Amino acid sequence: MTERLMADTCRITRDGAAGTFDRTSLTRTPTDLVIVYGPSVPAGSDGRCRTRMPTADEIRHLGGEGAWTVQDRVLSLPVLASVDVRPGQVVTYLTAPADPSLEGRQFTVVADHSQTHSTARRLQVREVTGQ
Repeated sequence: MTERLMADTCRITRDGAAGTFDRTSLTRTPTDLVIVYGPSVPAGSDGRCRTRMPTADEIRHLGGEGAWTVQDRVLSLPVLASVDVRPGQVVTYLTAPADPSLEGRQFTVVADHSQTHSTARRLQVREVTGQ
């Protein structure tokens, strides 16, 4: 029943090789991304997912001349197809028939979930929007 409610599709990636570090901007650019979950992963994943917002709470941050809004959600994935998903990885929403506004949005996995007899892997994900 739980997987039937997962009508959306998403892809989850992690940084690949060490990449390059820019000493001027102090940022690291990965040389590639590794897909750990999604339609193109051969380990039985078709990319099914579902997101829920337990509350409509948001946290607003102000700093310098920028403002950010942080919202947490719960992302549900099929248990067996998502064993490689970990905190720090990035979720990209590919399709969302019931809410097209989700398509293209990105979330970061912030908390893991595993338990015996789980009907879905429910991960806490975070979206940061703003400048």
